[in-house]
Amino acid sequence: MFISFLKRCILSGVIGTSLIINMTSGIVNINAEAAPDTYHDDWLHVNENAEIVDMNGNPVWLTGCNWFGFNVGSQVFDGVWSQNMHSMLQQIADHGFNFLRVPMSTEILLQWKNGDPDPAPPKVNEYTNPELTLEGVEGGTVMYSFDIWNQAVEWCRELGIKIMIDIHSAETASAGHQVSIWYTDKFSTEDWCTALEWFADYYKDDDTILAIDLKNEPHGTADTPNIMAKWDDSKDPTNWKYAAETCAARVLAKNPNLLIMVEGTEVYPKFEEGADWNSQNIDYSRYPYSYYHHT
Repeated sequence: MFISFLKRCILSGVIGTSLIINMTSGIVNINAEAAPDTYHDDWLHVNENAEIVDMNGNPVWLTGCNWFGFNVGSQVFDGVWSQNMHSMLQQIADHGFNFLRVPMSTEILLQWKNGDPDPAPPKVNEYTNPELTLEGVEGGTVMYSFDIWNQAVEWCRELGIKIMIDIHSAETASAGHQVSIWYTDKFSTEDWCTALEWFADYYKDDDTILAIDLKNEPHGTADTPNIMAKWDDSKDPTNWKYAAETCAARVLAKNPNLLIMVEGTEVYPKFEEGADWNSQNIDYSRYPYSYYHHT
């Protein structure tokens, strides 16, 4: 497995398309010893030079792509409604990608954790995807979404593709990414942490699941301060720094080998001009002057 994955890696470099981290973000990792075997020899960690390296300290280049679906209500990757999922994963590998970012929602992870039924059948073309039916035949009964997901994990393992999930939104929704923070009135911060703890624990013995991106693009501005993701030393509900550190610690307690990705916030105050997180967004007397840097 180690060779299968690393043959797709280029020594030294930066993370690929899906991991763009700005100045208010960070990478949280606890370097743990992992016994080298079929499912434990590819764990990565961050060294003192902020490089992502393998268990032997060799820098690696992760070439990533992103595939939606599990976060929007399809209960499967988008496009599997017409194409064969195994074939599309093969195409990803053939194009040189070794890292797949998969947007999820807190809602679907809790559904899987609790064994709740799919709210609607996964959008799978059962004729082009007989492997994803209970009977294993064209036109069969489509599997449960978690079983489909685990089939994707198995195929990624065989193809040398590593996986990073991200919480794209608390609720499963096609426009969930527009919600600025990681919780809603339906799914709390505690729900978010619980879902990711369960996920980390479930796959702790499979290095195909290499990383978790805690929340896609936490954002918001001071025009709506109650839903603005901020970054300070408070324990306020909207403080992304505190939430990310807390959740990361809980996840790493389940699997200390994971890479935890923490994206930055949309804005941060112009501290050099006396602004802080309580400042208004725009000074209309000097329009369009803003008290915040926008990233």
